[in-house]
Amino acid sequence: MVLKKHMRVSKRDKLEINYKKNYPYDFTIITIVKNDERNIERTIKSVLSQKIKKVQYIVSDGNSSDNTLKIIKKYKKKIKILKYKDISFYDGLNNAIKFSKGRFIGILNSGDIYCNNFILKKVKKNNKSFDFIYGNILFLNKKKKIVREWRIKPRLNKKLIFYNIAHTSLFISSFLFKKHLRKYNIKYKISSDTDLIIRMCKIPKIRSKYLNQNIVYMQIGGLSTSFKSIFLKTIEDLKILKKHFGIKFLFIYIKKILIKISGIFFIKNKNFRYE
Repeated sequence: MVLKKHMRVSKRDKLEINYKKNYPYDFTIITIVKNDERNIERTIKSVLSQKIKKVQYIVSDGNSSDNTLKIIKKYKKKIKILKYKDISFYDGLNNAIKFSKGRFIGILNSGDIYCNNFILKKVKKNNKSFDFIYGNILFLNKKKKIVREWRIKPRLNKKLIFYNIAHTSLFISSFLFKKHLRKYNIKYKISSDTDLIIRMCKIPKIRSKYLNQNIVYMQIGGLSTSFKSIFLKTIEDLKILKKHFGIKFLFIYIKKILIKISGIFFIKNKNFRYE
């Protein structure tokens, strides 16, 4: 007589099964856009060109009055389209994240593109047991020439430093985001990503991975890089730093600015132009 052995499913296996059910994609990439008919298609094509299959791409249009939504709808079979009258960029992000089903969440702004078609594949290869992964970004001017680099390697055996992390290069696990971070603070119109990254770095035993790879070509002139927004961003940055670091906030702000400026003077690819 042959006895059948009943295999018990461990608690860990049950959690993994449930996790895969809730997050069937490797990534959710989110683009928030409004009235950017000139740039949105380039960003969409960049995401759809990634050499990885399990990617959920969410494009949220904030009630555009130009041809932006019409362009987005050309790709309706390949992306999830949201039409949401947001009160700010971060309000749109919070809404889009509610629909995310990827294990990791990444943000790609309209007009920005990934540096090559293998970025997500490489991030996936390096995301074992990490809560978030981040890398380098390159800033392009209107002539598609690199004018600044964000390439700040973390020091070994040092605590996470928020200003080492570029928001648009960041991939955060959905579990971490929805369980701990929850949402962007819409009180801040331009610097809410700074607030979120600081909160993330303060989480005990957070597991991070710096990927020394150029992740995104970022177009200067967006929400955080526009000259029109510099004053408001400065005010919000100072408020956020004071809230999190108390009397040390001014010293930290100055250090953050010096690191950003260094990215202008130490560009490795000065003659590069993106076509």
